[in-house]
This record gives sequence, C-alpha cells and structure tokens, in this order.
Amino acid sequence: MVQVVDRPVTRQGLGGIRTQSQGPQRQVQDKSYWLGLLRSKISELNSEIAKLSKHISNFNQENASYLSYEKRAENLAAEIKELQGQLADYNMLVDKLNTNSGFADLKEDYESLKAQNERETKAIDELFSQRQKKRARHQEP
Repeated sequence: MVQVVDRPVTRQGLGGIRTQSQGPQRQVQDKSYWLGLLRSKISELNSEIAKLSKHISNFNQENASYLSYEKRAENLAAEIKELQGQLADYNMLVDKLNTNSGFADLKEDYESLKAQNERETKAIDELFSQRQKKRARHQEP
C-alpha cells in the first residue's frame, strides 16, 4: 500500500514514485559511438584553441599599448627632468632675491660661471683636436 506521504508533490500535482534507471544506456560501443566521442573531444580542443588564440591576441594588444605607453613615459620623464632644472634655476634666483643679495652678486656669479664654462669648452675642444690628429696619424699607411 502506498501512502500519500511517500508520494512527492510536484508542480503538476501528486507525482508517482520514480523507478531507478535500467542500467547502462548503451551496451555496444560501435564505430558511431567512438566517432561521436572523438567529435566531442575535437570540439573541446577547438574551443580551447579559440580561447587561447583570443588570449594571445589580447596579450599582443596589451603589449603593444604597453610599449607605446613606455615610450611616452620616457619622453615625459625627460621633459620633467628639463622642467625640474628650470625650476631649480628659478628657485635659486628667488632665494637670492629673498636673501637681499644684490644684482651685482648675481652678475658676479654669472660671470664666474661663464668663465668656467669657457675654460671647460676650450679644454674639451683641445682634447677633441688631439684625438682627431691621432686618428689621422693612425689611418695613414
């Protein structure tokens, strides 16, 4: 005897007690079974290949954008360095003015730096001309 408690309630009303399946579905594994299995594995491989190809293309795009950003960052870093040098010059000028250094002191500093630069330029030019002479001597057979 089946009691109502043993019968599960579904959306359609009272359902019957389900019996278990009758064992394995397919007993004979013939050529069509193996072909179907092979096709499903090929399909899985193709989907994985497509996924990997998409990852590779995304990586290549990110790498290209990274290189362009890196080049842009290098250019901006050089510009920042130049602007920091100018800022340091302006800050030094403001400090000189705030410490009530006279214009004569600034002019004296300028003249000494100019003279030092000229001496260093002459020394570098002399070294360059000596090197050129040595090269010319070594190149003549």
